Order: sequence, then C-alpha cells, then structure tokens
Amino acid sequence: MIQETSAAAYDTIDRITDEQIVYNELEKGVATDLELCDRLGWTINRITGRRNKLFKNGKVKKMYKKENPSGRYAIVWGVVA
Repeated sequence: MIQETSAAAYDTIDRITDEQIVYNELEKGVATDLELCDRLGWTINRITGRRNKLFKNGKVKKMYKKENPSGRYAIVWGVVA
C-alpha cells in the first residue's frame, strides 16, 4: 500500500512527456522525422505520433521538403514562432 505522503510527493514530480522531448529537439533546429529518430535514438513510430500531435495542436509546422538518403522527399518540421 502506498502511503498518502508518498502519493502526494509523486504528484508533485514534474514529468516530461515524449511530446515535450520532440518539441525541445525541434527547438534546437528543424528536422525530418528520420532525423529526429537519429537525434533521439527512437523508432519512427515513437516519433511520428508525438510530432503529429504537436502539429495538430499548432506547436510545430511544415517548413519545407528535402530529399532524404533513399531519394524520396520528406517534410522538414520546425517549431511555430
């Protein structure tokens, strides 16, 4: 059983979400989803869901498209100023 004081202390902990981590990384510089994977060491599936939510909430935007190593074009994402 968790003590009431332990539960209260746990509630005061500042938790950083995966979305915040993705946002913080984009604040450092624009990136494609694959570049974010490389920077954070995460899988593409972990990146795209978090970045999609940031996009839908108006926190990041499409900056431009660039060719990736496979020859396909990818969206470069950046934070909304």
